Amino acid sequence: SCADGHLLAYGLDSWTADFERTLENVIAEIKPLGVYTVIAHPFRNDRSREHFEHLMTLDFDGVETASCNTDELAGSIALEFAEARRLPMLESSDAHNVDMLGGHATLFEGDIRDMTALLKALRAGDFSPASLCLRP
Repeated sequence: SCADGHLLAYGLDSWTADFERTLENVIAEIKPLGVYTVIAHPFRNDRSREHFEHLMTLDFDGVETASCNTDELAGSIALEFAEARRLPMLESSDAHNVDMLGGHATLFEGDIRDMTALLKALRAGDFSPASLCLRP
């Protein structure tokens, strides 16, 4: 979590959240470590054109376009953003409790059993977003 958004960092061994730091600063620090970064629910709280343009300048690898904690409008803006940046799209449950599991996921090709396999699939683009709609 950062001052201006949430970032998923795959392949990062450890991290202490710092709500004072910006996405730009965090990305600059972790990208050289080989981390695959995904901007999480980028338009859940801020749907302004200024925020959209600010995120256009940041160097992340993918965009979460839907989750259980993102409404349809925020998801539509995230989809537009991912397409404009030509970035891969992922979905996640972003579950904060068991009842939230199962609505969204990212489907991966092959067998993912560890972080090495996950990073390989992410970098190869061997995945696709999936709105599962399994929740009642």
